[in-house]
Amino acid sequence: MLLWKKPVSLQGTWLSPHGPATKKLSGRKLAMRIMLGALGASVVLGFAGNKTAHVLTGAVFSALLADHVWKRRKAL
Repeated sequence: MLLWKKPVSLQGTWLSPHGPATKKLSGRKLAMRIMLGALGASVVLGFAGNKTAHVLTGAVFSALLADHVWKRRKAL
């Protein structure tokens, strides 16, 4: 009869002090987050009335969107 349980390994979990604190993002996820960030910034700046920054962030979003659609054009 066991009086104790086997210790649970926390290696690689968020509770482990020795494992990485963050996961590395793939290129696709990083590009999508940047694209959505540019879209959000463009919308916020548009409502705030900063026309120059709104146009600039809108152009960045459009360029990222065009790249995204071009890379995945066969799926459309």
